[in-house]
Amino acid sequence: MGRLEYRIFAPQLADLRARLAPLCRLGAPEHRTDVYLLGQDARVTFKLRGASALELKLQLGRAGGCARWHAVGTVPLPARGEALAAAFEGADDFPDIEGDTVFDADTLTAAFRAAGALPVTVAKQRRQGKTCDAMVEVTQIATLRFGRAESLCIEAAEPAPINVLRGALGLGAQPSVSYPAWLWQRLGPAD
Repeated sequence: MGRLEYRIFAPQLADLRARLAPLCRLGAPEHRTDVYLLGQDARVTFKLRGASALELKLQLGRAGGCARWHAVGTVPLPARGEALAAAFEGADDFPDIEGDTVFDADTLTAAFRAAGALPVTVAKQRRQGKTCDAMVEVTQIATLRFGRAESLCIEAAEPAPINVLRGALGLGAQPSVSYPAWLWQRLGPAD
């Protein structure tokens, strides 16, 4: 269940992109802005994808130095509160919302904020490719809070193709970090 993900972040990954080039042809850039609704647990990730859908992913565990993520569901917006509550029933950090209210990205962000979540907007330009039975994604990231960074992600069903590519790129010892964990690291300890 779920896919394995190995992800790293750095201020820039030019050297890594150069090492990746002969191994994987990346597609055309895609642009999107996501809002991460950071709750108490970085393993429970609510995200507004491009202001058009609410998505929930759960980190189920780790294997081979990678995180195993499961996509619980996605609800297109706008949506009625009852549809959102049914889709994410029992999920930690989901706010208590009115069932007959229609929510768009702004009103849903306000509901999460009122429940204690911290919304962080992340603009992304990503390029994807496939190699060694793995999907590869290189993303340029911009946030108002933290400035710019880059991310490399390698995804596969099993750890072997991820670890082969990590070795080829010289990333064997570098730990995997999820978007929510990376964002929380930038926020620092609570006051």
